[in-house]
Amino acid sequence: MVSPRYENPTISTTLYEFTNREQDLIRQAFNSKNYTYMYKLPAQFSPSRVSESIKSVTEDKVKTRFSSVPKKLSSQKWVPDAYENLKKKKFQDFTDSVKKQREISPTDFKKAGNCKKLKYEHLNGQIFTYKEDSFSAAEQQANRIKWIKKSNYIQKEFKSPVKSSFSIAKNRIKEIISLIHNKITKDWKGIEFTIEYSSCDLIEIKFFIDSIENKKALHSYMNNLQEKDNDIQEFSLKKILSSWGIVSDCFVIYFLSPPWVRMRNSDVLSALFPHFSSISTSRTGKNHPGTIKSTLFNLSDSFNY
Repeated sequence: MVSPRYENPTISTTLYEFTNREQDLIRQAFNSKNYTYMYKLPAQFSPSRVSESIKSVTEDKVKTRFSSVPKKLSSQKWVPDAYENLKKKKFQDFTDSVKKQREISPTDFKKAGNCKKLKYEHLNGQIFTYKEDSFSAAEQQANRIKWIKKSNYIQKEFKSPVKSSFSIAKNRIKEIISLIHNKITKDWKGIEFTIEYSSCDLIEIKFFIDSIENKKALHSYMNNLQEKDNDIQEFSLKKILSSWGIVSDCFVIYFLSPPWVRMRNSDVLSALFPHFSSISTSRTGKNHPGTIKSTLFNLSDSFNY
């Protein structure tokens, strides 16, 4: 049976593979897009010579090259780098410049001075501090006040880092009373007194008149205790002027106001002008002792001279 034509062997199928490989390599070497193979081509062309030369070049790159190591170490030699050479050149130039300068003059060169003087430099070389005149200082102060006001509008007023008296809690009243009791007991031995926390949110200290030897000494002691004692100042206790050192029945009474009680201006007015009656209430709305419920009066009558 005769086989079809496409099944019959041809020259290309009977020959070994890549018969025209060398022709393709030569063509690629002389092509502008494949110039990298030019150095791999042999000097003389012969069958399979091109493939062998390319193979040898590839093997030379893959093979490792061993260098022979001498049996004895060679002596090391110092080879200066570029930085060392530049450093030596700079030093040599400097020494030459100094030598040339010493040939001209034994002293160093001094400048005559700057041609331009700043406003704080004296014309004759006398140095003095530049000071502002009074007019510019006043203008700067006015501008500074404006800047502070503008900053207050944006960021509010400055708050001092000092501890505020309103931060003291009301539950520390027992600690305050015990502190005052220990202070008076230690300083005034044999005196009879009582300390109470009244319904008006005030600290009431009562001294029995019979146990007091000198009323003036007691009054000055209470003033110093409230104003200058460090432990009392820590709690920011204030004295009630209208009820400070009053005599009632057989007692001398002193009232202290804790920091959580806000005093009104009428309390100070009643202490300065006792012949007028004034309203004296705490933040809780309760009347302070030692004061009378006020009636309306005209303040202009109190300043008649």
